[in-house]
Amino acid sequence: MKKYTFADYSFQFITVTGGVLIALLIDGLAETKNNRELVAAAHATIVREVADNLKELEGLPKALEASSAEIDSCLRFANDVLSKGKSDARSLTLNFNLPSLDSSGWQTADRTGALGHMSYEEVRRYSELYSRQSLFDAQSRKIIDLVSATTALMAGSFDPDKASKADMARFRDQLMLLQANVVVTGQLGEQLLKAYQKFQPSK
Repeated sequence: MKKYTFADYSFQFITVTGGVLIALLIDGLAETKNNRELVAAAHATIVREVADNLKELEGLPKALEASSAEIDSCLRFANDVLSKGKSDARSLTLNFNLPSLDSSGWQTADRTGALGHMSYEEVRRYSELYSRQSLFDAQSRKIIDLVSATTALMAGSFDPDKASKADMARFRDQLMLLQANVVVTGQLGEQLLKAYQKFQPSK
């Protein structure tokens, strides 16, 4: 039976250790490559997302202008009925066309861990941009709720010639609240639009 010398054991130990280190190195390189690909995909998705959101938001001023005109028309109607007991207007409309902004790219980057492989500055810039977007989205949802509540007062058996002053006053209050929130929505939209326009993709 052959006896192994210290040199034999040393050689085997070195061979095994070297094999393990090489395997770890290969795994590390593969993981690094995968992380880079993950980050690159996240960057590309976010850049496209911001560009699409920018296009959506560019139509906001015109949409809010049209909506404001409809609110003004409804307010004139309410004020006429409250002051004169009648109005020449026979049709009232409240239409809102708010932009639909996407954040799935940002959310996916967070959930897949891509953000953990980006620089602090990159994550800070993205976070700041999407925080502004989240604030605008919250205001948009508020507008939708207000429009629903306001139009509900006009629905069903609503008859402007028979409506009580209390009902008409409540209708006018809702319109004024809606009008104020349209102004806020426009301001937030303008700020977000500027943030989109200044956005510089990571190299």
